[in-house]
Amino acid sequence: MQRAAFTWLPVFLAFLACERAPTGPEACYRAFHAAISDGDWDGAVVMLTPEARTRFERVGAQLAVALDEEVPDPLAFFLRGVRAEVVGPLREVTRLDRGESGRATLKVVAGDCELDGGGQCVQREVHLRELGGRWLIEPELPDSLGKASRAPVKGVEK
Repeated sequence: MQRAAFTWLPVFLAFLACERAPTGPEACYRAFHAAISDGDWDGAVVMLTPEARTRFERVGAQLAVALDEEVPDPLAFFLRGVRAEVVGPLREVTRLDRGESGRATLKVVAGDCELDGGGQCVQREVHLRELGGRWLIEPELPDSLGKASRAPVKGVEK
């Protein structure tokens, strides 16, 4: 009996390690990037703040209406649409601030490029917030999409 317990212990510990949220804002962004790269929409969604999820879902619903598509999951539809914007080899994730507790800004460099300037790199700042002991991403939408995230969606109650 004792031997069987020790056989399952490594499996149980591995399970617990996989279930834990990433620690730190850099790890959170890396996990988000990996989830988007892999098309793991459920894994990506849990890395977003609740407000970002709501905004992205509304934009996904707006896009589905505009494209006259039946979309069972507007949030996943939106994430699939922005995948090309996010995905590319992740080159650098650097925390820019250390001041305010519970908030972080990262410099993220990604794309088919070299850090010395060759190729096409995309560099952006990503904001994160700590909620309930977890770091979550607070992406900023461009103005045009930001307006869509606040507009009522025709045929969808919210």
